[in-house]
Amino acid sequence: LASSNTIKIDKNNSISANINVANLFKKNNTKKSINGSMIAKINNIAILNNLFPTVSILGGKLQSNIALSGTLSQPNLAGTANLTAGMIYSPELGLMLKNISTTIRGNHKTLNTHTIVNIQSKPLLINSTTKLHSPTYETQGTIKGNNVLLYNLPQYIVYGSPDLKFTADTKSISLYGNITVPKAIIKPIQSFNAITLPAEDIIYTNASENLLSHYPYAFNIYATLEKNITINIHGIKGRVSGKLDLKKKINHPIFANGDISVVNGTYQIYGNQLTIAKNSALLFPNTLITQPNLSISASKTIQPSSASFNQGLSNGDITVGIKVTGTIKKPNLALYSVPATLSQAQILSYLILGYSIETNANQSSQNQNLFNALNALKLAQSSLSSSHGAGLINSIRSTLGLSELNINSQTTSDALGNTIDNTPHTSFVIGKYITKNIYLKYIQDLSALNPLRVVQAILFLSPQWS
Repeated sequence: LASSNTIKIDKNNSISANINVANLFKKNNTKKSINGSMIAKINNIAILNNLFPTVSILGGKLQSNIALSGTLSQPNLAGTANLTAGMIYSPELGLMLKNISTTIRGNHKTLNTHTIVNIQSKPLLINSTTKLHSPTYETQGTIKGNNVLLYNLPQYIVYGSPDLKFTADTKSISLYGNITVPKAIIKPIQSFNAITLPAEDIIYTNASENLLSHYPYAFNIYATLEKNITINIHGIKGRVSGKLDLKKKINHPIFANGDISVVNGTYQIYGNQLTIAKNSALLFPNTLITQPNLSISASKTIQPSSASFNQGLSNGDITVGIKVTGTIKKPNLALYSVPATLSQAQILSYLILGYSIETNANQSSQNQNLFNALNALKLAQSSLSSSHGAGLINSIRSTLGLSELNINSQTTSDALGNTIDNTPHTSFVIGKYITKNIYLKYIQDLSALNPLRVVQAILFLSPQWS
């Protein structure tokens, strides 16, 4: 049996193939010998875009000359295939891959590939060898690069120097080796009031089965984060470094062993900037990568006023701060001061307001109750797990029967909305609907020694007027 076909895509792109099968009607496939060839010439592989929906193929030339021999039960491939001047854009990684060159050489036993991908003029080298006679096409390979851009998204910019090996087949892939991250910028898009549903509660509709399925993978990678890793998340800004041993088994979550330490950093909280101690760290004692142990301290130093000195607090600088331990999901917060003579209320007042409340017997119970509410609300909003903090605030608001309970920080503007004072002013806000159309709001300025108190009554007349 002989067959010969040529597929001419256009005048510049064509694929031709011919095949001969001897003894086709014999029952024993080992006696059905085959021989043939496939020659491809594609001057612009962008025509293959529909075959790879997750990337955009922008260009490249492909030429191949493959010979087929052996039998139907054990075919052999030999020949070469070359891709040159390839260009691909990956929206998931934010990367433009340029000058991609791939050489594939095969003999009767193995298929060897050598690929060079250039990202911002930095080469990423990928080599592999596939056993053609293996039922699952066992493949071994390496991935190497030096200071290569791996992610280029608005929330993540990551450079890496991988020195990895991998094994793969038709069932799964495994990676192992080392990767150094010399530079990264991490500033994820945040929604502080967002609540994430458990994965088992999410139902996908009109989704392709292929999109939901995944290729099983595992890895054992030792990652080194050098000192040019900057973060900006939940008010925390700074640089971190560390070393992590990352392990993942097939169909299991990622575990980590090691730590990520703060090189330098600050924590911004309602107009107040705290300095994060250099010994602060995320600790991973063989824990889930999403559940590190916390060991973080942040503080600021204040020069006390004469009034504070008269209260006998200190005649020198005062350091007030917060220590966070526990885990990301269940953080434990504790206040501290140097000297250690300040009460918890005074420490919190210095942290939030920048001055000390008076804690003598003349303080009214009304102000003390307000500060206690501020204390509870502030600790809830300071939680490193924003969804849990929002849940606690909602619980307090619901218990008190309020429509609004919050702390706002804003600058002063004129009637036209122009900023006239960049100094943040912190206000404690309580609001409640008295009726469907009447809303009462109480606002107390917390940024001054003589706070301004405002009561607003809002009447909703119609959707167009209020």
